[in-house]
Amino acid sequence: MVNNKDKYASFCKNNSDVPVFMQDWWLDIVCANEWDVIFVEEDAKIIAVMPYCKTKKLWFKRIMSPPLTSITGYWIMYPQGISKSRKISFENNIMRNFSSQLAAMKLSFYSHSYCFKFSNWLGYFWNGFTQTTKFTYRIDLTDSWENIFASFNKTVRRRVLQSKNALSLSINQVDVNAIWQLTYLTFKKQNLQIPFDFKLFSNLIITAIEKKCGIVLSAENNNGDLLAYAFIVMDKETCYGIINSSNEYLLEQNAQTLLQSEAVKYAKENGAKYYDFCGSMLERVETFMRHFGAVQTPYNVIEKRYSKIYSLLRNLK
Repeated sequence: MVNNKDKYASFCKNNSDVPVFMQDWWLDIVCANEWDVIFVEEDAKIIAVMPYCKTKKLWFKRIMSPPLTSITGYWIMYPQGISKSRKISFENNIMRNFSSQLAAMKLSFYSHSYCFKFSNWLGYFWNGFTQTTKFTYRIDLTDSWENIFASFNKTVRRRVLQSKNALSLSINQVDVNAIWQLTYLTFKKQNLQIPFDFKLFSNLIITAIEKKCGIVLSAENNNGDLLAYAFIVMDKETCYGIINSSNEYLLEQNAQTLLQSEAVKYAKENGAKYYDFCGSMLERVETFMRHFGAVQTPYNVIEKRYSKIYSLLRNLK
């Protein structure tokens, strides 16, 4: 008998629209194989899937978005030619079904960040879930590169042109240990703990490169100092900025600005229709992303607290 993971792997293989974050190989890495999936089926055909990462803290069972993973929740396969009215009903029925399956798991907490394409959450509201609007920033790459670059803030364009000849750029040439060290220092400077370990970080980068759906862009100065890196991945239509870091002591060289410009250009040249910065709600970061001409795009974070004790403890944090 085929288990859920194998069934889902086959589903992903046959449905190229599934985002890279929801692919079985991605989940194997970011969830350390601690993931499973639930389905909604109709006439023996899968119409919706929800892969999820299983976590446990003390005696509390939780489903939460894993690190470096911007899109979680469900993915729906709509019938061809579905009307707008029927689409809402279709989604609500799927949410009702998933709500029942989640309830049967005896969870303490559920939280997923849904793809911006799924704006309807009414079916979850009727079943006691809550919603928070968050934002990502996206660039439409269907225009010419000249027009895309022209949409950048003038300061960004100036910095890109100034740094282009002063820095050396490379793709997949920097050692993963070096970019991990840069990441560590970035988090340390902000007094933050890295929410993932080196094993996850390195496995994700190495596997994405091997699968030819991810690259690491890096920038060095004339002394060979690593100034910045950016890790991006692509699926069928979108390129995503997963994580980046810069040498805080050499920010004046605008290496990250140049890398982000090159990442957008790389996505354009390699057939992506959109570039998604994967955030951010942080004011300083949001401003940086918006200055690349990116459009603010809302998405839903859907949550439910099943346990009153867990809810109380979470509120005390």
